[in-house]
Amino acid sequence: MSVICLRIGGCLGRLPDDPRLAHAYWERQKWLSDRDFLQLVDRSIAATGVRFATVNGMSMNEGMRWDLCAARELLGYVPLDGLPEAAFSRASARPARVSDPRRWRNPWLRG
Repeated sequence: MSVICLRIGGCLGRLPDDPRLAHAYWERQKWLSDRDFLQLVDRSIAATGVRFATVNGMSMNEGMRWDLCAARELLGYVPLDGLPEAAFSRASARPARVSDPRRWRNPWLRG
């Protein structure tokens, strides 16, 4: 018996040029295209000689924090898609931090 756990990134059904991704830095890093998702699942089902594994499933996104080496080595997964970090400015991706006004109404939450 074989068990392969897939740590699936953001499989949101969004295309790389979706404007909602322009301001979602975290979502762009973990974005997983439909094509890469199907490849990952297909290779996991077809894998032989793997008793247990946990692998990350993301497309090849610039600036991503997750390692795809286990998926590549154990399953032969090579992402075909990816989001370039240069396509979006990092400054516009992170909204300005705004204090929660409720924090100042409750004396127990003041810090």
